[in-house]
Amino acid sequence: MKIKMMACLYAAVLSAMVADAALAEKKDIVQEDPLVITATKTEKEVDGITASVDVITAEEIKMMGASTLKNIMEKTPGLTLQYGQFAHSSAKSKSTISIRGMGGNGTLLIIDGRRTAGETQSTYEMDRIPASMIQRIEIVKGPMSTLYGSDALGGVINIITKKAGRKKFAMDMDVSTGMNDQGDGESYKAGVNARGRMGKLGYTLYTNYNKTRPYTETETYFSKALNPQTSQPVTSDPQHTETGDIDVTYRDASEVFSTGISLDADLTDALNAQMGLNYFEENRDGTYAGGFKKARPGQTPSAVMVLDTPVDSADDNNRLDANTALKYRFTDTLTGRIGVYRSEYEKRNKTRAKNFTAATNTKFSADVDITGYEAESTWAATSDHLLVGGAEYREISRNSAAINPDPTSYAFVNDTQLFKAVYLQDEWQITSGLNAIFGARYDDMSDADNKATFKAGLAKQFSPLFKVRVNYAEGYRAPDTAELYVVAPTPGDIPKIGAEAVYGTKTTVHELAPEFLRSYELGIGGEYQGFSYEVVLFYNDVNDKIEIQRVDADGDGSDDYQTYVNKPDVDIKGLEVNLGYDFGHGVTTDFNWTELSTEDGQTGKDLLYNPERTLSLGVNYQATQTLSLSLTARHIGSQYKSETEKVSSYELVDISFLKHFGNKKQYAFYGGVNNILDEAVDESLGSNVGPYIFAGMRVHF
Repeated sequence: MKIKMMACLYAAVLSAMVADAALAEKKDIVQEDPLVITATKTEKEVDGITASVDVITAEEIKMMGASTLKNIMEKTPGLTLQYGQFAHSSAKSKSTISIRGMGGNGTLLIIDGRRTAGETQSTYEMDRIPASMIQRIEIVKGPMSTLYGSDALGGVINIITKKAGRKKFAMDMDVSTGMNDQGDGESYKAGVNARGRMGKLGYTLYTNYNKTRPYTETETYFSKALNPQTSQPVTSDPQHTETGDIDVTYRDASEVFSTGISLDADLTDALNAQMGLNYFEENRDGTYAGGFKKARPGQTPSAVMVLDTPVDSADDNNRLDANTALKYRFTDTLTGRIGVYRSEYEKRNKTRAKNFTAATNTKFSADVDITGYEAESTWAATSDHLLVGGAEYREISRNSAAINPDPTSYAFVNDTQLFKAVYLQDEWQITSGLNAIFGARYDDMSDADNKATFKAGLAKQFSPLFKVRVNYAEGYRAPDTAELYVVAPTPGDIPKIGAEAVYGTKTTVHELAPEFLRSYELGIGGEYQGFSYEVVLFYNDVNDKIEIQRVDADGDGSDDYQTYVNKPDVDIKGLEVNLGYDFGHGVTTDFNWTELSTEDGQTGKDLLYNPERTLSLGVNYQATQTLSLSLTARHIGSQYKSETEKVSSYELVDISFLKHFGNKKQYAFYGGVNNILDEAVDESLGSNVGPYIFAGMRVHF
């Protein structure tokens, strides 16, 4: 019924737009194939790439009225936001991105091609990255390990920031605010981005400030006091069976300040130097239902683990990123690049119990550092072959009490992972309408067996209306620190314990192998006179997929802990359909339909938090040269949140506008309403604030 209502709404709005379009000023639209770099590490038109690539442009981001990366990702077809994956009580307000059923750990999120230090699965990143610093986003679906190594299983999301360009000076200023229809979840954003060129020196500077107030929902908690060693109830403790209401935070109260500078200089006609420095600091807090340890001096047992009890969590985080690179053109056909980057992240978390007196838990504090060295060369060996080869060295150091094998200790322990790799790729232009891409990579890893990965793809254009591409790619992911060593007695209902950690009723360690994926993809598509289409079939054959599993250690019918295990055989199949049409008179429309089937070969059950069907309908209307209107409707299908419990589907409808002023369109006012139909979303899927009204002003010089 709701899908029909969405379709009717879509048709009604579209009809109104077409009817009114005759009154609008006619505007010629020239569409060009964008150049992308993420899929091949060379500038290449999307039509020549054998993998699936989506590009979100700066204009599309402006039309969304987005404040953060999360606002953009929520509205991007083909991406699934998964909540509750973080090993902490605050996981309900943290999300990660899954592509083609591969989970948050299978999505590599990079900024200008570089990794950044942070939490596992990038659970905080989407609320940190301001939309105003983004020039475009390139999303490559399918494994990309031959170019990017571990973690690029489901795909790569590359956030490409604004660059200097060729103008002497340009500046953008942006302020916005928003709240839901009850006045909750307010947000305030202000940002400045200046860029330009002074002779041979280009520069970009930015500063952003984001402040949000919390959005909460009242829920009932039912506490249990358990013996940490046996997981048996301690019925004599006053916290056992305590119940009450709590306002659970689904959108954090937060303040995020970020600033940065990037420079590039043509030192000679052949030599270019680049450097960048970025810094952010962040404060977040919220109230959740989680687990907490309570000391009982002089009693037996001497401590209990109280599950499903109200806790307050506060984060004080900061990160400093630095990078530099040199690029040299040896000849017209040969270029080389060397680069170094460093990302230093400091996280300080304090979690406190609300219903009883206990020591503050700082176990989820951490220091994370990433250091990377890269050398790469691009060589046009012949007019038909473009070779890209390179070598990488990457060190990831994680210091945290969360991986301390002693659950009572808040002392940091270190886990360092080393990655060394070489890779080679050949882009072969066989004929004017036929091209192929081949690639291979070898990775030497300190915490896992060495791995070789390969890819091969072919793209053939028979006519503008009919193009075919086939692609085979391999990917892998080494277990991360949390999956191996985390000891998290307080993530929620039961402890979360790494494969190689021991705590309570988990008395043994087990090996966790790297995931390995073989992906097969067939795509057809084309365009003609304003109409475009693409149909993609893909199949992911996954070996040793790492998943969380609940364990009943004592066989009493009640789960005692969660741990990470390998699923020997997982099959993921999918269909993606993308349609677009330019009706003329300023009216364009797009449609996306995704079918996804996931199956654990051992149990025959679906993987968790993967919607079986998603639909997206979008209409954009250029009413005049200065006024744009947009409507987006999304259907998120049913999905499993446990092996036996399924979450119902839901629909979200958003509207927005963008109005320019000034003789050079240097001023813009924008706004809109997200979830205008006030659709409820299950709390396990992140809930929803309801109708969210936002407005903002941009100035461009």
